[in-house]
Amino acid sequence: KKFLGIVTVFAALMLAFPSYSGMFFPDNYKTAIVASLDNNQDNIVEAIIDIKGMTCTGCEHSVNYVLGNQEGIIEVNSSFKMGSVIVKFDKTLINIEDMAKAIKKNVGYEVIGHEFIE
Repeated sequence: KKFLGIVTVFAALMLAFPSYSGMFFPDNYKTAIVASLDNNQDNIVEAIIDIKGMTCTGCEHSVNYVLGNQEGIIEVNSSFKMGSVIVKFDKTLINIEDMAKAIKKNVGYEVIGHEFIE
């Protein structure tokens, strides 16, 4: 009975993991200090990146963490419901292909498209 109780508690914790997975990621992602922010706003671009494979809030936290730690990323906001991430970045320091490689390598999701926001 003890073993079944332990397994039941473990299973319940694993099922609820997406709800509390954010506590494993720091709130203050390392963001690059972008010198061009003050000098040239023309280098700052915003894009929507479509990602295949995100299914929960834990996925959102993972993508936010990976992209938030890339040099040149200013702001990241992902949504598993939309299957996309909105990224504000300095195009002289990072590009969409680099972000796609980081997502694939570190999280395992595939980038299936992108669109720049005017």
